[in-house]
Amino acid sequence: MENSIEEDIARIAKLITTKFNNDYSIDNKDKEAIEHVLSDYKRVLKENEKLKNKLLDTLEGQKVIKE
Repeated sequence: MENSIEEDIARIAKLITTKFNNDYSIDNKDKEAIEHVLSDYKRVLKENEKLKNKLLDTLEGQKVIKE
């Protein structure tokens, strides 16, 4: 069974705050880069959901007009 995107993000965020903080071989810039990518990814997921809802509303409106 595959994890949801939200579960994967949570796992990576936990990894950053636990393993990376305890592992001196991880550069702080690498940690910040991963956090930045996760932040952007979450933002894009929210934007996609809004666009999906807007599209569904538009399609529903077109259906009503046709009727």
